[in-house]
Amino acid sequence: MSLAAPSFHQLIMRAQQRVVVLKLEAAVRLARHTAIREGRKVLLCPMASELSFSSGADVVDLACAKDYRTGVGVWVEADNQWSLLRFWHWPRTVITNRVGDRPVTVKLQFLSNGLSNRNVTWSVCLGNQNLSLVLNRIGRPVIRKNWGAC
Repeated sequence: MSLAAPSFHQLIMRAQQRVVVLKLEAAVRLARHTAIREGRKVLLCPMASELSFSSGADVVDLACAKDYRTGVGVWVEADNQWSLLRFWHWPRTVITNRVGDRPVTVKLQFLSNGLSNRNVTWSVCLGNQNLSLVLNRIGRPVIRKNWGAC
């Protein structure tokens, strides 16, 4: 008699997919909340590592990473200088737009009233299973299953 153990690889991959989306959601919520609470501009920026930028950077000099594949940072502006509030990192992950044809590269800015400068969808695929974080212009994020294309 033989006994087969199920593969947990798919379960682990789905958990990692969910962790990335939950970290993005936490970053968006912190950025919006900070903008409202402190009455300042707050920037959500793709980042590769916490060491890639220095706090106190001039607005013109603050260059974000190409896309959100390895992390995101929340920056607060004061006197035309940006300071890093929080950084989230995850294993290298492909994060695309809703259509699934290109990586998400946008920087999001939240104003003191909580509004963002645009709407955006961060879409993470695992096989044909999609999990997305959708942000509307009012600045409210929501997680959606099968919202985007894989």
